Amino acid sequence: MRRLVVLTVLLSLGLAACGQTANPGGVPTTSPASETSPAASATAAETAAPSAAPQPTPQFPVPPELQGAWRALVAEGDEVTLRVRETSYTINRVRAGFAATGNGRVAVDGDEIVFSHSNRCAGDGRYRWSIEGDVLRLIPIAPDPCERPFDGVAYTRDG
Repeated sequence: MRRLVVLTVLLSLGLAACGQTANPGGVPTTSPASETSPAASATAAETAAPSAAPQPTPQFPVPPELQGAWRALVAEGDEVTLRVRETSYTINRVRAGFAATGNGRVAVDGDEIVFSHSNRCAGDGRYRWSIEGDVLRLIPIAPDPCERPFDGVAYTRDG
């Protein structure tokens, strides 16, 4: 019994030297100073940076010579107007009397143009573009999941 008392005293002294107290019941204890107060938690949460959300396609502005309205007759009764702005595009298509409009973002890097964030379908369309006189041509670099009316179509500047 005496050994048990001596062991308990030594254990208590050892824990006290480490800045802790003996806890004979084995129940974890914390001091008010070591607990995080709700106010401290709220402050930490408020100042934490927001989680990284997926970023849209980087915006490389469209050069002035490519900006504007372009028209094409894709097939008999299938007319398309492509409007290209600095960072966005709109496609108006009238096919067999039915009109549809799609729009999204556009980015240009050299002779590559990327159509993305369409309101009509998901996926990016990557094309090589060239202008000869008033004629715009868009040649696909990879298959376009949105099936935009560009491949093999000559667009003429409108206006």
